[in-house]
Amino acid sequence: EKLRHESLTYRGEIIIALDKYSKVEIDDYVGDYESRDEASLELVEYLKENFEIINEVAFSENGDERYKELGRYFTFMYR
Repeated sequence: EKLRHESLTYRGEIIIALDKYSKVEIDDYVGDYESRDEASLELVEYLKENFEIINEVAFSENGDERYKELGRYFTFMYR
């Protein structure tokens, strides 16, 4: 987690989105589901503001489902 904040000096929209998603993943991993759900809502808002193609995507209001939905996008992007 520490490295994700210190490794890059310039962060474009994709890097920022990946960083936000890593926060969601870390929260899920440590079992802080309240923080995960809050961070995933923030991520969805960020994606909709910065990626036109995401504007039409309806993410779930359920935190567990939203985490899975986001995972489908980010797994494609960086795994």
